Amino acid sequence: CTAVLDYAEGRNVGFSKFVSFGNKADVSEIDLLRYLKDDPDTDVILMYLEDITNGREFLEIAREITWESHKPMLAIKSGRSAEGARAAASHTGSLAGSDNAYDAIFYQSGILRVESIYALFNRAVAFSKQPIPKGNRIAIVTNAGGPGIMATDAAIRHNLEIATLSEETKRKLKQELPPTASIQNPVDVIGDATHERYEAAIRHILMDKNVDGAIVILSPQAMTDILETAEIVPHVAKDIDKPVLCSFMGIVDVSEGIQYLERHGIPNYAFPEAAVRSMAAMAFYGSLLSL
Repeated sequence: CTAVLDYAEGRNVGFSKFVSFGNKADVSEIDLLRYLKDDPDTDVILMYLEDITNGREFLEIAREITWESHKPMLAIKSGRSAEGARAAASHTGSLAGSDNAYDAIFYQSGILRVESIYALFNRAVAFSKQPIPKGNRIAIVTNAGGPGIMATDAAIRHNLEIATLSEETKRKLKQELPPTASIQNPVDVIGDATHERYEAAIRHILMDKNVDGAIVILSPQAMTDILETAEIVPHVAKDIDKPVLCSFMGIVDVSEGIQYLERHGIPNYAFPEAAVRSMAAMAFYGSLLSL
C-alpha cells in the first residue's frame, strides 16, 4: 500500500479514499463500493482484488456505479494462474475461483480489468482528468513519423479507428502547415515544428466532427520549444469536450513540459503506445455507457 501511495504521488494522482481491508472479516469490497457509489469526492474507483465475497451483490452494485453514477472502475484481479491462486490463498485465505467467471463479472458490470499497477495508474490518470470520448475515432499529431506510425498501429490493435479528417480540416491544415507536413491522419507537423504549428494542428483536428479524441506526440528535437508546446495543449483543449492525451517522449529533456501538462490536467505518457491504450480504455468505457 505504501509503495502504491508513493508511486501515485510521483504521478500527481490524488486519492479521496485509500482503503486496505485485509481478509474482509467485517467490511468487504461490496460495502466499500456501496459507499463510494455516492461519494461526491470520488470520480474513479481503483481496485485490487484477490476474490469477490458475493458475486451477485458485487455485480448489482457495480452495475449501478457504471450506469447510474457513471464512475469508471478499474480493477486488478490477481491469482489468475494456478500458482497465483495458491499464493492468494496463503496470503488472505482467498478462494480464487474461475478466472473466466471474473472476466464475465467485470464485463457485465462495466469494470475495466488491467494487468498491472502501471496500467492501473495510466488509465486512472486519463479517466480522472479527461472527458470520455463519444466514439473511437482518434486523430494523432506528431513531429516525428516513426512514433506516429507506432501510435497508429497500436490504435488499430486496440480497436480504435484512425479518423478520416474532413476536407475542411485538411484545407485549414494545408494553409497553416508547411508543404512538407502531412495533412492526413496522423498529422505530421515535421521535426522543426514550433508551438504555433502544434497549436494550429491540434485546434483544427479537435474541431473536426469526425474526431472523438486526440493524441499529441512530441519527440524532442534541437529546435523544439517544449514548454511553449506544452502550454498550448490545455489552452486549445479547454473549450472542446474531447479527450486529449500527450506523449512527450522521454524523461529529461521534456520534463519541464510534462510537469506543465500534468499541472493543467493533460495526462502524459513516456511513449505513444501507452497513451493509445489509455484512450482505447476510455473509448471502450464510453461504448459501455451507451448500452
